[in-house]
Amino acid sequence: MKPTTCILACLTALAGLVLASPLGATDRDGPNDCQKLSEDYGDAPECVLAYPSGIIGQFPTCTSTCGNGDQEVDGICPPISTPPLHTGWVKHQHLPQLGQPFWLGCYSGAGGALGIDTESDGDVNIPPAGTSACNSTVPSDCVATAFGLSWSQDECLGDGSDAGLAGAVVLQTCRWTTLKYSVANCGPQRQVFLNILIDFNADGDWNDNFLCPVDSCTYEWVVKNASVILAPGCNSLESPLFKLGPFAGPSWMRLEIAANPVPDDFPWNGSAGVPPNQILQGGETEDYPTEIATAPVGVGPDERRGAFLGLRSENPVRSGEARIAFRLEKAEPATVEMFDVAGHLVRTLERRTFAGGVDHVLVWDGTDDRGQRASRGVYFYRVRTPSFAGQKKLVLLLP
Repeated sequence: MKPTTCILACLTALAGLVLASPLGATDRDGPNDCQKLSEDYGDAPECVLAYPSGIIGQFPTCTSTCGNGDQEVDGICPPISTPPLHTGWVKHQHLPQLGQPFWLGCYSGAGGALGIDTESDGDVNIPPAGTSACNSTVPSDCVATAFGLSWSQDECLGDGSDAGLAGAVVLQTCRWTTLKYSVANCGPQRQVFLNILIDFNADGDWNDNFLCPVDSCTYEWVVKNASVILAPGCNSLESPLFKLGPFAGPSWMRLEIAANPVPDDFPWNGSAGVPPNQILQGGETEDYPTEIATAPVGVGPDERRGAFLGLRSENPVRSGEARIAFRLEKAEPATVEMFDVAGHLVRTLERRTFAGGVDHVLVWDGTDDRGQRASRGVYFYRVRTPSFAGQKKLVLLLP
């Protein structure tokens, strides 16, 4: 569909815009791309084999459905998506009233190939089928191969299309990470929304959450409605920081960007519940088979040499005041924040440059950023720097 080579300038600016360049026939995308109407659906397995274990995918891809996913929830980690019903689909549509189009990936070459696909249904199948299992009128354009299996899809990572990622993604259990990706934007600067889903436990859906050994909640909806600012042209971006779950092995990952945020049923229902016409405004969805590896012991960001993160208070905290201690290996800017178990920011304690090699102690008085008293329960304190990211749990017990 897009027989050109993906170019992704992978730079290191967390959750921010790194590079923007004008679109042009000799640069990134052909000028005709910005004048065409288009539709795009997902291409993760639905109703076909997803994993060597024999699991059939229940990812929201086809406009028809073949069953339900399920929802596994750790006891202290409340879900951030609704319990699944019949699996829906994901549909993006660019219409003139939406302004200039934008899509995942920036590729080089002429021909004016569509930046995003024009298709009437989801696109996935088991080779040698050349059409989608969702709809036999939808052609498949490439074959993705991973963990000993193959799938026909509309775009495949590394096949010469603009699937949005630079190459294979390296993921490790219970480790903080980000994804570098690219977005082409035909129009002026605009705000869009990013969502990333990863099937940690390879059960064929994206509805679950789990607890890592360091007592932090991990959600298969790893990035939820993150705001992204697109400049005109090709944007090289990095996702917000997220943490992987505790399971190693094969996985399916969805990367989605659109002009409107998605509702809480998105992991199992896609855009089927988005009013008024079951579409996402502009943007694109791409799905990738990937592997999650077991992280080596002692080399994760929470255990880096010279870094320390802990409490100087009792835990559970009964006084309503927690003393958070940390030490950095070197002097650098750091952000210290409090989060609830659902991952919502409660309080930003400090954002400045801290000296290296000495202990720093900050006090959380049990209030949020509005000065209101936080309720009793489980919270996480997190320290982030350009070279370090660590978080730990505390339990707040108030009268």
